[in-house]
Parts: sequence; structure tokens; C-alpha cells
Amino acid sequence: MEKEPESKPPVLVSGTINANPETIRAALTDAALLRRWYSAWAGCEITGASVEARRGGAYRIEARTKYGTNSYIRGEFLHLSPHLIVITWAADFTPGFESTVYLSIEPTEAGASSVSIEHHGLRTDAESKRISDGWPHVLAIMRKGVPRLDESQTPPEVREYLNRTERGI
Repeated sequence: MEKEPESKPPVLVSGTINANPETIRAALTDAALLRRWYSAWAGCEITGASVEARRGGAYRIEARTKYGTNSYIRGEFLHLSPHLIVITWAADFTPGFESTVYLSIEPTEAGASSVSIEHHGLRTDAESKRISDGWPHVLAIMRKGVPRLDESQTPPEVREYLNRTERGI
């Protein structure tokens, strides 16, 4: 019998986002909101997003990068509460393998939120490197996009981009 590969240490990323925990939770669990904040700031287009925000519910996010390649991330909600989301995580660049992500969202005294991301169960140095490089980028995109889900705070050029992509133009 082949021995299971040992897990690498978890990838840990944290930061502050200028939005309340409810807004951040909605941005992560509502497909339309996720598509709006991520596409506008990531340098890629979210070409598909489906989210069943309940324990056992599935999610899938499909994207086309600025280089024209297609990619996806998919998984299942293991836990969903106001301040903690736990999901399985699989991507096209880790075929046949799922790991676990813990997203903790806590309010700060200043009215913002402290967000911590822990990605567990990575098997190889290459996976750890790719994930270590990716989550800080996602957190930076969240810092830009999530507070602007309120349309009055969204710059006109981003609103125009979102309108084009939502209409499929």
C-alpha cells in the first residue's frame, strides 16, 4: 500500500478589510457578488461562479486569466457561520487533490474586519509555493473590491467594466 504524502505546514495569510464581517461573508458566499469584486480587481474575468452557501453545498469559480488561459477552483462548504467559513479546495492545477481552507472574519473596533486565511493539507513544496503566492493576492483584491460592493463607492471605470462583463460583452 502506498503511503499518503505528509502535509506541508499550513499557509497563513491575514489582513484588514474596510468592510464589516457581514459584507465580507456575503462577498464570499454570493456568486453574483463574488463575480463583481473579484473580476474588477484581479486582472482576470470570472467566467462562471456558482455557490450553494450551506453545509455540504458546492461552489465553483471559473476564470479566464489576462493571458487567455482558463482555470477553476471548486469545493464544498464544510462549515458556515457568521465569523468562520471552512471549505474544501481543489483547482485545475492540483488535479485529484483537495485541501481545506479556513476563512475567519472578525470585526475590528474601527468598523473594519480582520480576515485570516489558513490553507491546510498541501502535499508538495510546489503546491505550498503556489498557494503561498496566491492567497496574499486574493486578500489584496478583497481589500480593493469588497468595500466597493456598494455601487456608490465603485469608480466609474469599474462600474463600466462590470456592466460589460455581466452582459457578456
